Amino acid sequence: MTSTILTLFSSAWLATAPAAQTPRVTAADLVRPGTASFTVYAGTSAPMQDFRTVANGGTSAGISGNYHMTRRIDLSADLAYARNDGVNNGVNETIAGQGQFTADESWTASWLGGHASWRMLRSGLPYARLGVGVYHLKYRLDALNPTPTSLKGGDAEQSRLGANLGAGASIRLTPGTRLGLEAVYHRVFVTGISAAYTTVGVTMTFAGGR
Repeated sequence: MTSTILTLFSSAWLATAPAAQTPRVTAADLVRPGTASFTVYAGTSAPMQDFRTVANGGTSAGISGNYHMTRRIDLSADLAYARNDGVNNGVNETIAGQGQFTADESWTASWLGGHASWRMLRSGLPYARLGVGVYHLKYRLDALNPTPTSLKGGDAEQSRLGANLGAGASIRLTPGTRLGLEAVYHRVFVTGISAAYTTVGVTMTFAGGR
């Protein structure tokens, strides 16, 4: 008898309990297909894999122009820049016949390319992105306060194809702007080494059609 009552009570509770709700977006959050927007980005740059042996953490920035193909899919053109100090930056060194100097060492990566992104139609509009482009890598070594003579190590640079993969999300601030957070892994196809870095930062999108 007791088990029958418990069974009936459980069934009644399940029938009246509210169903779990998946966060949904409002009409104001959605993009209108066929419209455009642009995004500015600023954040950090962290070397990965072999790149970690020659560079420290740094900064990154970029801008993207976005075309909203559908409510879920965007195509974007990107211009971005990352700068990392070399591991010897600020180190005091002495070279015979040249004297003592403080190393001014840096690595930079300028990226011109594009990416496609796919968003989920839920709160925060989380999205995944995949891109390709040309990465221009530059290594710079100079001297700070050299004595007794000036010493310059010079520059080395090259351009290579690369790819990137990332994810992000954003919230609506006003009818025309969204504030977001994005993380992207970049891999540059350089022979003989694994040249990769990760950027993490804040995005601000100024939207036409949101």
